[in-house]
Amino acid sequence: GTCKPCAWFWKPSGCSNGSDCLHCHLCSKEEIKTRKKATRATKLCRPSTRPALAAAADERTEDNPALGGVGSGGRGPIA
Repeated sequence: GTCKPCAWFWKPSGCSNGSDCLHCHLCSKEEIKTRKKATRATKLCRPSTRPALAAAADERTEDNPALGGVGSGGRGPIA
């Protein structure tokens, strides 16, 4: 559970690093798929930060006349 499986080991071309590879060559092909699915499920369960980022960007635009916000007279950025 603490190792990091080599993604290339099970490919037809194999791992080009061989014994110098820093990743695990003992894990099964299914282990890589299982860990990817678990990671994907974890990411899907997290609340998205995108709406918060969009709101923060809107606030910065409103406060900055150079970005077309309040005080620019609707002219947009100063050239």
